[in-house]
Amino acid sequence: MAGVRAKVSETSAFRGLLLVIITLALCGCAEAPTATERVATFSPFVEDEVRSSSQAAPTSNPTILSPATHQPDTPIPTPARTQMALDDGAIMLFIPKGDFLMGSLKGEGEKDEYPQHTVQLNAFWIDQTEVTNRMYRACVADGVCNEPRRSSSFTREEYYGNPQYLDYPVVYVNWFDAGRYCRWAGKRLPSEAEWEKAARGSEGFIYPWGNIEPGTLHANYDLLVGDTTETGSYPAGASPYGALDMAGNVMEWVLDWYGEYTTSPYKTYDPSGPENGAHRIARGGSYLFSPFLIRSAERYWVSPYYADDDLGFRCAFSASDQ
Repeated sequence: MAGVRAKVSETSAFRGLLLVIITLALCGCAEAPTATERVATFSPFVEDEVRSSSQAAPTSNPTILSPATHQPDTPIPTPARTQMALDDGAIMLFIPKGDFLMGSLKGEGEKDEYPQHTVQLNAFWIDQTEVTNRMYRACVADGVCNEPRRSSSFTREEYYGNPQYLDYPVVYVNWFDAGRYCRWAGKRLPSEAEWEKAARGSEGFIYPWGNIEPGTLHANYDLLVGDTTETGSYPAGASPYGALDMAGNVMEWVLDWYGEYTTSPYKTYDPSGPENGAHRIARGGSYLFSPFLIRSAERYWVSPYYADDDLGFRCAFSASDQ
């Protein structure tokens, strides 16, 4: 696939048109904000570029589903070990030491996902879901975290402060905000390699649930819902370790600076990426993205100062006793 890297300004214009479609579909209103009005009020807090190897656009016009339609009665895979994080109450999953396949085979992914290579990681723990508004608000109340750059979401005027969305992923947080929260919770952001292993397992699945393309029970993607959903809403999309929402819903910050596998000083044992750079990495795709763009190997390089309505995070920590 050709490498098309979309600037935020271009993505904002595209989202403006989508918001009009969604608004009309949800309420049947005769009047809705024009695309120009939406773009004028949308511009993200950092005028920088969110870069991926493809345009982050849905494959079709959005079909709005009610929340009840994506609540499958499917059991989440039972992880070998779980624990409750004492500082923020998050359920954490144990990811054992061992090898996994990172990246994509040539012809199956983006150029910066090549070559596919074997990586060995030490054992670690990772949050089962993305950090929620409820959890993030506790850090703000402690005077450690900054409030999100905006209190809205893609289609909701009041999101962060609305009790209805307490268990939805926090958005409009940049890389520094995410790291500050994880440190407050006694954790850190996962490395890119840790995130990918937790998402695809040791077998190198294309998606967390396997190698089949997503359906409506697997993930929140391609504007099928039109905005974020409550964390953990798609148990059928769980990874082999039981991690949820690692495809779609919101993109997730990871620790590393961005670098291509072929040119960066990547090592095959506990890689941590380049020592410096201009962009950090986000993973997982979001509710806006097509099936191709929510694959477990898909990489997004983003200014660490950037914050948006489809960008959040989860935390991890090393299992030093393993």
